[in-house]
Amino acid sequence: MELRGPRPVYDDPDTLSHISSGTWGGWPDYTTNGHPIGDPKYRPPISFLLPSGYQELSALVDQDASGLQLERFDVLVNGVFPSLSGAAKMDFIPETGPFQGSRW
Repeated sequence: MELRGPRPVYDDPDTLSHISSGTWGGWPDYTTNGHPIGDPKYRPPISFLLPSGYQELSALVDQDASGLQLERFDVLVNGVFPSLSGAAKMDFIPETGPFQGSRW
């Protein structure tokens, strides 16, 4: 999430995370390192929120109704980088071959 667009979030870090099939990483209601975006440290200046129509950054996903279970971020997140550092891309480890069973 970035400090722009229809739902600006201030200072959401980039992370190196281990995501498995069926895992919900909390987007769009949690930062990549597992903090609720309603936390005051992620609130953008009001001048960014007013044009978006949002008065605050509150949860969009009803976890009870959706059945989504938030994963433990201490297990998912293996590294935290500064916001907008450009840490991106995915890599897949095949179930068979020389990297079988490797986490990284």
